Amino acid sequence: MTAESFLVFLDANVLARPVTRTLLLLSGPPSGFAPVWSATVEAEADRHLRPRQKPVAELRPGWGTALTPTGSNAVVFAATSPNDRQVLADAAAAGALFLVTDNVADFAATDLARAGIAAVGPDLFLSERTTRAGYREAIEWLSTHMTSPRLTAHHRTFTRRSADGTRACTAGTQTRTQGQQAQ
Repeated sequence: MTAESFLVFLDANVLARPVTRTLLLLSGPPSGFAPVWSATVEAEADRHLRPRQKPVAELRPGWGTALTPTGSNAVVFAATSPNDRQVLADAAAAGALFLVTDNVADFAATDLARAGIAAVGPDLFLSERTTRAGYREAIEWLSTHMTSPRLTAHHRTFTRRSADGTRACTAGTQTRTQGQQAQ
């Protein structure tokens, strides 16, 4: 992390989603932010993974990400949903500026202000804070490492819905519908 970088705390519901997690982890360094999480959040994310997904705890060493400290003052965040108080305490203990979560409404504005943290959804955060270079790096990595379906970075960037409602990817003159194999 550089001197200009800032910490972004990932909630369990974000960590449990492989593509979103990967976009945040890979686009972070070139975009000036470092995604982090705690042991509490990692354990919760691992409980919510789909069958046959690798636990986050097994993936973390490959990302070079260390767990952040566990917050000790979760009770001060009384206006936040009881299930999320420890998450906010952990984000505050980490020194994060942002808490990326799908459950923004579970975190009370007064508690977020007390912690000096902004809660934001992953899509909004990525659209506002990821640089073009960071996004490109993440998409290129995903396109070479995902196998179901295997798509190029161009395909991932230009996915659209076709007139009949099925998902179609277009690149140049070739069109592939979801489920078709590349030729």
